[in-house]
Amino acid sequence: MSKKIEVFGKSFNEPRAIASLSGSQPEPFGGIPSGVFAVFAVLILALSLNSYFPEDESPPSEMPLTEAQTTYLETILSDRSRSSPILSNYDSCGFLEMDLKDHLKEEMRVNLGTGYASPFGNFETWAMDEGVGILESTASPEKSSSDTQEGNDYSGTNNQEQGVDEADFVKTDGSYIYLVNQDYNYWDVYPSGNLHIFDIPEAGNISYLSNITIEGHPKELLLVDDKAIIYSNVYIYSYYDETHPLDPYVKVEYKKEKPHSVESESKEESNTVESSDSDGSRSHEEIEYEYDYYYRTTSLTKLTVLDLTNRSSPQISKELYIEGGYQTARESKGTVRMVSYGWMDVPELRTWLDFDYSYWELDWESSERELIWMEEMNETVSYNDKIIDSVPLDNLLPRIYERSGQNITVHKYSESGAGNCQNFAASSDGAGRGISSILTLDLLNENFSFNADHILSNQATVYASGDVLLLAESAWDSWWFWWGDEISENNEMTNIHVFNISGQGQTDYVASGRINGTINNQFSLSEYEGYIRVCSTTGQWGRWWIEDPEPMENHVFVLGLSTHGNEYEVVGHVGGIAKDESIWSSRFVGEKAYLVTFRNIDPLWTIDLSNPTNPKVIGELEIPGVSTYIHPMGENHLLTIGIGGNDDGLEWGVTQVSIFDVSDFSNPQLTSSMKLTPEPQGAGYSYSEATYEHKAFQYWEEDNLLAVPLSTSRWFENGYEYVSKLQLINAKPDEELTLYSEVDHSLFYRPNYWWDNTDIRRSIFMGGGDYIYAISEKAITSHKVDTMEMIGFAEIPSNNKPAFDESDSKRHSS
Repeated sequence: MSKKIEVFGKSFNEPRAIASLSGSQPEPFGGIPSGVFAVFAVLILALSLNSYFPEDESPPSEMPLTEAQTTYLETILSDRSRSSPILSNYDSCGFLEMDLKDHLKEEMRVNLGTGYASPFGNFETWAMDEGVGILESTASPEKSSSDTQEGNDYSGTNNQEQGVDEADFVKTDGSYIYLVNQDYNYWDVYPSGNLHIFDIPEAGNISYLSNITIEGHPKELLLVDDKAIIYSNVYIYSYYDETHPLDPYVKVEYKKEKPHSVESESKEESNTVESSDSDGSRSHEEIEYEYDYYYRTTSLTKLTVLDLTNRSSPQISKELYIEGGYQTARESKGTVRMVSYGWMDVPELRTWLDFDYSYWELDWESSERELIWMEEMNETVSYNDKIIDSVPLDNLLPRIYERSGQNITVHKYSESGAGNCQNFAASSDGAGRGISSILTLDLLNENFSFNADHILSNQATVYASGDVLLLAESAWDSWWFWWGDEISENNEMTNIHVFNISGQGQTDYVASGRINGTINNQFSLSEYEGYIRVCSTTGQWGRWWIEDPEPMENHVFVLGLSTHGNEYEVVGHVGGIAKDESIWSSRFVGEKAYLVTFRNIDPLWTIDLSNPTNPKVIGELEIPGVSTYIHPMGENHLLTIGIGGNDDGLEWGVTQVSIFDVSDFSNPQLTSSMKLTPEPQGAGYSYSEATYEHKAFQYWEEDNLLAVPLSTSRWFENGYEYVSKLQLINAKPDEELTLYSEVDHSLFYRPNYWWDNTDIRRSIFMGGGDYIYAISEKAITSHKVDTMEMIGFAEIPSNNKPAFDESDSKRHSS
């Protein structure tokens, strides 16, 4: 007899997998583990059926799943036993195809069994605007990039690790400023943006030099010598009057069943099928087919490589498209590595169980209703299985397209021949259908060689030092896979995949590890002297199905490479940090780590990592508010930004900067704290992108000046108007924070029409800190720091209009 478990006062059969969790053995590579998963499906199915009733029918007070339904779910959901996070490369396309299709089927069963019905993919339209638009220039004659040095003569991107440049939408080499932005796009025009180049003839000056059109939605860029690489998201669905060169490659024709009708005026193909209901077909009925098409994936990431030898006229030297959405990119030693994430779409899958109204009129515990439910589930699963089985492997794998004019070279990974599909890897207990792709591009190579590695995974957080790149992803493919019994410690775990990036143009997998808990962002990760350090939070998902769950707590793990060199094992751990709180910011600095946790008060924790096998919490400081970003300030101080607060909690809308003295590591002290406001008489809130985007935070340590973008709105005459400023703050160790001065871009955004972004978003110190450049969507200004006199101004050309004018209206009405 089946055991029963009580959930929300309801009785369910205990899935068989629970009993074997403690003694589970690793599955062979390619298997789909699912030990605790069946419990989740049973519970969520109960919840979804509880809530899915016609409006005029109220559910009874007690509606548990029947024993038959519970048993049925147990049989169709795979085992989820734990095994290993280690990535294994596929040695044949056949095994890869088998795993991908098994993962798709598992996801489909989950969606059906849990009631999470949603169609795959989305539909976005785009059209193509070719061409390079170089604006006339009044700038000084072309010059080569100067010998100025980042950090001494000018400030670059605020990167996490020294020597590893992070992609951003603004870059400078000290002689030029490069900026990508998005044009205003009409509904019938394919979206595009621009790379704008500004000349800095001497520190403090600025003039507009040139631009070049970038296809799609430009996101970020990186610079390597006289080359730039632009990342943009590209969506291919509709082109109105023109067809994109990729259209024939991403559009797939397929045969689908026509909607059933008594008569059919046109019939491309038909067959008479007599079969049992169990295979998902209509028995003794004529099935009619028609041909349709779909797009392989909803998003592509485009890499546009530009030759900047002549910055007055930049030229496209290479265009690559990879199927998947852009995540982030890093540059180290002339090699650029970009990470994308996506999956291929499968058309015609049924994502819900289709019942007629008579089903809902039956009593909840009716055996007839129970039978209808299982028959519909069985038929839908069988129907979807047939569709998934019929999809060619190539339609499930991302491709790379190389474009030269209108000519397209397709790089497939499912073609026959040695080495194909070996670029794909997965953890032995993974079940993800999404694919993280690492594209490695050697910009110092004359031929711009590139290679790609693909991991079946969840969307990952990316970190890079000079030697390794880390992908940190949830150990399960979606949140429902974490469901477990209240004793299990495996409810929420994170896989850490480590890649060696020390060689030029090479990205080589090293090993993987697994830690308990979930991470906050890239600053939760670090590599130091061969060790991987990770801070995480356990229990933060609430576990509301448990009557008295263990509280949230935080951890720092240190992972070292195993003796066999194939796995990162936990060699050091300190936990139990800040129970009932979660991590809001963290920073690893050499042999030290700093954590900020928060619930109603903000503790700063200092952690000693000098002995990797025995990390220790050394000190703690509680203060109001919370820090969301931590910036090292010399060896003995921290400079932070975050949200203000008091003893009752956060003051949302109040941006706050703070300095901490950590010279006594066991006794950190708050030196100064300052609440920022761009408009004393304005609204009661302030906003700064730097509170969640470290690239907006710019600290010029030599002069102890912090530049923070800050915005709000204020009432003016008959309405609100934008206030957009860059505040300069005196931030010197052991001294009070004070406002030095500010740069105001508010006048650029009046009258009060709608703009995509009115804020100053980035800043650059030039001339050894003598000048500050403020960058918003509308313009770049430069001010002399000692007098705050505006020295230079350059408008950023854009079609991003704040409102339609009369000609626009006429155009769209015609």
